[in-house]
Amino acid sequence: MNPRLLLFVVLSGALVLLPGRGASAEPRRRVIPIEYDFVAASFSPDERWLAIMSESNITLYDVATGKKGRTLEMKTDSLSAPGTFSPNGQMFAAACSVMRSTLFEQVCIWRISTGKALPAWNGTPEMLKADDIAFAPNGKELVTSAEGDITVSHLSLDQERTFPGQAFGLPLKGGWIAVAHKEGAISVNQLATGKPLRTLEGTNPATEFTVDPQGKWIAGWVGGSAITLYNAATGARSGEVSPGPMNLSSIVFLAHGRQLATVDAGQARFWTVPSGVLAATLPYDGELIALSPQGRWLVTRKPQQPELHLVPAAPQPPP
Repeated sequence: MNPRLLLFVVLSGALVLLPGRGASAEPRRRVIPIEYDFVAASFSPDERWLAIMSESNITLYDVATGKKGRTLEMKTDSLSAPGTFSPNGQMFAAACSVMRSTLFEQVCIWRISTGKALPAWNGTPEMLKADDIAFAPNGKELVTSAEGDITVSHLSLDQERTFPGQAFGLPLKGGWIAVAHKEGAISVNQLATGKPLRTLEGTNPATEFTVDPQGKWIAGWVGGSAITLYNAATGARSGEVSPGPMNLSSIVFLAHGRQLATVDAGQARFWTVPSGVLAATLPYDGELIALSPQGRWLVTRKPQQPELHLVPAAPQPPP
């Protein structure tokens, strides 16, 4: 996920757009009610579950049927974005807080199969702030960013390591992590140690970024300009995407790493990497909340409506 952009909630950008299906196989649109304190929606990697997150609870919905599933147990006072599934879809993590004599900001983790929180991650009063959250590819560590540091915490052992960084992007392959620094540079660091390996060419404090789940590309964007593609292995500029003078709300790579998605009002567009050629468009109504990992579903919301729409995605060829 791009930690410095308001991205739709997907697992490390893991989505694959599928070609249109015949009418007989088309999944149905579904309506899911939400609370007044709705925060975010997130698909599991296998698209079995849609997690609906509010300030007071997290509820799972069966994507195939639209039926309400289990609600994850709450031992904290409130929840906040971000929230994310683990790569294997067996756990869910979210920022949470507990009020004692003061407010403790934490990260809570639940097992999807039981709805129970992990004992060491259930709201115990130990501070761990998180502006962004991602599970490491091995599923045994959690990566968070807050207050100028990136922290990698083991889920079951009392082990963690910290290195400087304002924000991060974490691919599913490659063993590295992209780190944004206070002075503006974006570096590629070794995930196991936090050691910087290389710096991306020409990045500055205005650069937003997202990483390719396959570990080959990083995309950097300065508002109002073209999106630059970087080779993660060298840090060199390797291409460009030019979406035009649109008010982009997010950018994210598709799971296979061969396309980059850009989102603006009313449409998502998919660009071939690294050529920058427009490959497909995906129109939608209202606000795009989430796009499923395999690209079969999108979640939208119309202004002030107490419900979400789970809609079959139908990418179209460019005009």
